[in-house]
Amino acid sequence: MYKKILIGLLALFIIAKPVAAFAPNAYVHDLRVAPWQRMIQGDDRWADVSHGLGTIRDRGCFTTSVAILMAYANENLRNIDTWNPKIATPILSPGGLLDGSRTTQVDAHFRLVNQRFIDNRVLSPEEATSIITDLWLRGYYIVIRTTGMLSSMTHFSPIVGIDDNGIPVVWDTAGHNGSHNFIDWANHGIDRIAIWSHVNPSFSTQMQGIFEGEIDWDRERLASIGGKSNGTEYHTEESEDTEAYGVESTPSIVDLEAPLNLQ
Repeated sequence: MYKKILIGLLALFIIAKPVAAFAPNAYVHDLRVAPWQRMIQGDDRWADVSHGLGTIRDRGCFTTSVAILMAYANENLRNIDTWNPKIATPILSPGGLLDGSRTTQVDAHFRLVNQRFIDNRVLSPEEATSIITDLWLRGYYIVIRTTGMLSSMTHFSPIVGIDDNGIPVVWDTAGHNGSHNFIDWANHGIDRIAIWSHVNPSFSTQMQGIFEGEIDWDRERLASIGGKSNGTEYHTEESEDTEAYGVESTPSIVDLEAPLNLQ
């Protein structure tokens, strides 16, 4: 009962302080968003770096997603020159398969809870919204997946907040070529959810203030899987698969009675 009361109070706090005023609702071109928040896999600073059998541009969505969430959790990772998908790939995704437990090699507090919390079961839009909102309110860092959204293969992106209507906000690592609208993801069919914990819970780090900084408009325009660079048009084939790495499967129902271990 005590835990339920705490969760209720937290929910009231979220409602009282709308997230819509913060960057999660922003798009690539929004001045409110810092460079580390809008990292996308097609950025020419790392797009053509090897990632398994391909490159970050066409297979690095999961790695980019986790790199973004780690920067939310840890302010020391918010310099895009020293923490980005190029640096994250050999650490988090050796051989091209993301190993969620390797995040502790960069930040000892960013710990994998379950890389396959939901796995290959397509959620209804209502169920996806409910589960993801519950996880976010408990402080977890969340990555979602759909199959066939950009191509016939899979695509991952991070949840970066909950708006003032109670809808999760997704940051599509495909940039301009993708969709930052969670409803598009939910209607398409979310079939995997991965979660991490940190001593700084997601609901606090993803409700920060306005960020300043100049934007390289040409880079932002091109830094997309669907953009053109050097005369080549890139087509997405998100074929990045993942392994459980010994993490046991968790029932696809959020247990709000279970405390979140942030230690």
